[in-house]
Amino acid sequence: MSASEPAVPTVAIIGPTGFIGSFITPAFVKAANANEITLRLLTRDVRKPTISSYLADGGEGVKACGIDYDQPSTLEGALRGVHVLVNVMGAEGDFEARKALILDAACKARVKVYFPSEWGTNHNRTKRHHPIFESKARHHHEAERRGLKVVAVYTGLIIEFCFCKWFGKLTNAPLTSSHTLLILSSHRGIDSAANTWLIPGTGDEPNAMTSQADLGNYALRAVLMSFHEPEKVPAHLEIYSDKGYDSLMTFHRAAKCLRYSFTIQLFSTWNSYADSMARAAGKPVQRKYVSLEEAVREYDAVKDGIPPHMLGPFLPVLCAENVFDHSEAGVELLNPSHEIFRPKTVDDYAQEVEGKPWFNSTPWGS
Repeated sequence: MSASEPAVPTVAIIGPTGFIGSFITPAFVKAANANEITLRLLTRDVRKPTISSYLADGGEGVKACGIDYDQPSTLEGALRGVHVLVNVMGAEGDFEARKALILDAACKARVKVYFPSEWGTNHNRTKRHHPIFESKARHHHEAERRGLKVVAVYTGLIIEFCFCKWFGKLTNAPLTSSHTLLILSSHRGIDSAANTWLIPGTGDEPNAMTSQADLGNYALRAVLMSFHEPEKVPAHLEIYSDKGYDSLMTFHRAAKCLRYSFTIQLFSTWNSYADSMARAAGKPVQRKYVSLEEAVREYDAVKDGIPPHMLGPFLPVLCAENVFDHSEAGVELLNPSHEIFRPKTVDDYAQEVEGKPWFNSTPWGS
């Protein structure tokens, strides 16, 4: 932060009431109320009850700004004076055109730091083709080319939305973002009622997940650091609530005058998550597995009929391919040794739902 910059950043959030926005925004509202930031909520409808609630909770530090993508000047006006722009809009609709308008407005308004609409899979870890990945990569590079500091945050899977039958078949659930976890066949899923899981891969691939409760904390930390210490924040940040980060164990054995030591890193995997649910429920989970090759075959059979923004049917391939093996670097940067906040783990969630997540239901009640 230069000497001419204010003590606190002005932050704008686009999509504050959407799927990811609803998880992230409350932490920013709380920060605005504590005078850590000033906050602008960019929305097409400032009269939404959720927006009214944010304004009431945030006090004078929060402002709602109406925007109209058919009138790009409304975007530029709302972003004038903003230091950090956080984009959490969904990928449905005219996503490409809106991203371009947002980027144009951010550049004209002289925004310093841009968090693009990622908040999911780190697509840099796979070379497999998916249109949404290619679109996001192009957008990231274009924003950097135009002079913005760009910080993409990758969350892995969302804990509270994975462990259900919906993570396993095509449904009529709302297609609101890349987190629409729709997989391919009617027999697949995490079925608590039947106590049966169909797991991509071997079940032993490290599989990072982030709790919706932690998304806002991580995002806020990244935004504050990108303003106050931008040189410390990389262009790509992997975060997670659970990947076995706390499971570093060192064993020592003394034998006469010699001491042997070794360290085991216990990563969280689909199998370890099933173990957590089994402990909480008091009975073992029945497990079946889908190989990477089978997941690829099933995806290839249906991909031509899938809307380009829909990532869900691709997720079994990514899980089996080990794409969610997140680095610890982002977590340690934003929340070193868990000193700032304690992440909510899958084990915590398992205890909360007594080992029966989404019993006979899904996040959309069907």
